[in-house]
Amino acid sequence: MENKYGFIPPTITEDNYIFGAGQVPEEVLQENMDWLAFIPLNERQKKGIETYNCTAFHTNNPLEILHKRKFGTEINLSDRALGILAGTQPPGNDPHTVAEALRKNGLPLEQSLPFDETIDTIEKYYSPNPLSSELKAECDKFLENYDFKHEWVFKGDDVAKHDKLRATLKFSPLGVSVNAWQDKDGVYYKEKGEQDNHWTTLYGWDENLKLWKVVDSYEPYLKYLAADYDFGYAKRYWLDKQKKNESNNSSVIVGILEWLKRLWRYFFADRTFGQARSPGWRKLQQEFIKENPFCFCGKKTKVIHHFIPFHLKPELELVKSNLRALCKKHHLEYAHLGSFHSFNDELDNWTVKYQTRP
Repeated sequence: MENKYGFIPPTITEDNYIFGAGQVPEEVLQENMDWLAFIPLNERQKKGIETYNCTAFHTNNPLEILHKRKFGTEINLSDRALGILAGTQPPGNDPHTVAEALRKNGLPLEQSLPFDETIDTIEKYYSPNPLSSELKAECDKFLENYDFKHEWVFKGDDVAKHDKLRATLKFSPLGVSVNAWQDKDGVYYKEKGEQDNHWTTLYGWDENLKLWKVVDSYEPYLKYLAADYDFGYAKRYWLDKQKKNESNNSSVIVGILEWLKRLWRYFFADRTFGQARSPGWRKLQQEFIKENPFCFCGKKTKVIHHFIPFHLKPELELVKSNLRALCKKHHLEYAHLGSFHSFNDELDNWTVKYQTRP
């Protein structure tokens, strides 16, 4: 089999962490197993030249998704630098070697070592090697700021591999090995006996369609994979910020106070702005929840929202056409744009966009 993409099958040894051993924190971040909202700008691993660097692209990609989910900001890590640090050369590398290179060395940002139009040979792509002192300083800064861990999701031909994929997708997007690429009616599949030759990012499971969802470094970037797709290998990732020393206590205290302030606004702020609820509100609220038990995102309804705010139009308080069933997250972030002093008159359009996203 010709390796056109850069995945080399790893050898999983006893010292490798494997899911279930308790070595990597199990922090549930996406109960619905869908990371689409946090996927960064698509980056191609082939621009004129084939880089054979899929294992770097799809080690960085889950980390960039995790960073946006956990910390609310985007980060773009250098795929070239990770390939250099991992010793990647054609025909590629294995994902464990690449992840270990990141864990031990850190990484600079993409802007410091980009894959741009000046890179027209494989020699240019994998240089400078070793990295310059400036790039190494960025790597050290990454290690100072972040704690990174990784583990295999399963070992060998595990009959429960699909269950384990769904279990670990709640913790992070996953790196998975695939045979690239063949599809039927837009759904990608793998023939029995075919060997994996590519590493990509598994970002979700669609329970309605019964399909796996990946974001790739080749167009089309978002792909659906068959429910019975036989992934050869899968790895999950974990990222957190390093605990700072006591000299940073003041900033920690400020952060805690700000968090408490947001918590107070979320649970206790006067959302009626002095308007008194009518006697029939609580009964209607309970009735509406029974009729609409789920938010548009699929989570259980926790809040009944007035599309036109109660304090602006109290006469619409008990009009069902003015009510929306929402979870707490989307009540605050979608319906009130993050502040109960605001309201979103485009909420219904946002809901449709959410439900019809690719």
